[in-house]
Amino acid sequence: MTPGRPITTVLSPKRFAMIGSELVAFTLLGVVIDWLTGWLPWVTVTLTLLGLVTVMIQIGRAAMVKTPTRGAPKDTGG
Repeated sequence: MTPGRPITTVLSPKRFAMIGSELVAFTLLGVVIDWLTGWLPWVTVTLTLLGLVTVMIQIGRAAMVKTPTRGAPKDTGG
């Protein structure tokens, strides 16, 4: 990469929607388990926190992905 040239990344809104749905899925799973076992609210809180950690990791990974934008010149490696 040439010095002084900005790194361009394109993050799809679909990707962020999928990441957000992971948090919702963890929370809903916690609610269902709590409702079935009667342990309210411990499993919900635990799975929500686990989902939050998962979402933070996924956002970090999404931000590190380098995808070229349309019309950007290709890096020839020279």
